[in-house]
Amino acid sequence: MVVAEPHSYFVLDETLALIDFVMKGGSLLLIGNHHNTSRYYSYGCNEILNVISSPFGMRFNDDGVVFYGENVIQKFGDHPVCADVELLHYWRGCSITLLRQKRKYVAEGVAFGSRHDVSEVYRREPIVAALYEKNGKVFCLGDSSAWSDPDTEVEDDNFAFAQNVMEWVLKNNLKPE
Repeated sequence: MVVAEPHSYFVLDETLALIDFVMKGGSLLLIGNHHNTSRYYSYGCNEILNVISSPFGMRFNDDGVVFYGENVIQKFGDHPVCADVELLHYWRGCSITLLRQKRKYVAEGVAFGSRHDVSEVYRREPIVAALYEKNGKVFCLGDSSAWSDPDTEVEDDNFAFAQNVMEWVLKNNLKPE
């Protein structure tokens, strides 16, 4: 199931159904927006997503990642979603905070800025993608721009990253009811 830049809050029953869906083995892909700004009436989409992502240890921040040089991510975690990914263009986007948890399985970052990149939350190495994996799966991406076509032709691994994420999300996934 994909929730991208939502523009209205879910009612309590919908929120609980999404959380229950993941806890029973389902997969959820959440996409935020830079500075929590409006796009297609998506006012406050990061706060809306946080209601769903926070129980899984991830929070979309109300910021934008500012790159020291080009808008590229070249630091990735050791996870199948990052296989064969060496360079990811990230034109805009918020950072993601991993929340402190006492559980055995916690969220982990999988794509990071460099030590020179910053955001209003991170002084260095902002997290732009994170995931949770236990019974079900949750993948969080700070902005849809990483999966959109650039204005000019660029050499990057954005398509491979998107494909890896989709394959990971769909592997052994429950169908939503």
